[in-house]
Amino acid sequence: MQKRHEDQLVFKKFLVFTDDLWHNCCMDIKQSTDATAFKQRIFFALSEPGRYTIVRMLYHVGHEMGCNELNQHVEIDKSTMSYHLRTLREIGMITTRVQGRQKFVTLNTDKIESVFPGLLAEL
Repeated sequence: MQKRHEDQLVFKKFLVFTDDLWHNCCMDIKQSTDATAFKQRIFFALSEPGRYTIVRMLYHVGHEMGCNELNQHVEIDKSTMSYHLRTLREIGMITTRVQGRQKFVTLNTDKIESVFPGLLAEL
């Protein structure tokens, strides 16, 4: 319970959005090379507790994880997990590798750190 309370406090740091920023993030979630748009999309992604938990887990594990393995560690329904992974992939925060019938996800740590140095370590 204490850990959840700490996570909620961290969320409050990310939920200080202007209406403009929120509108821009929700309108078009596609990969972008524009650093400002990518920053906005990172905040959008981290504002949802499920995606925040996924990003945090991938960062702390430090290597790619299979979707099934990730789903065992993060208590989210499979359909919701699929939605969050698609959103994170479209934003550019993760990459997905398919091997046979399995999918593996990797956090794009370098790309995130290039626009927000130290952010992932604070999650």
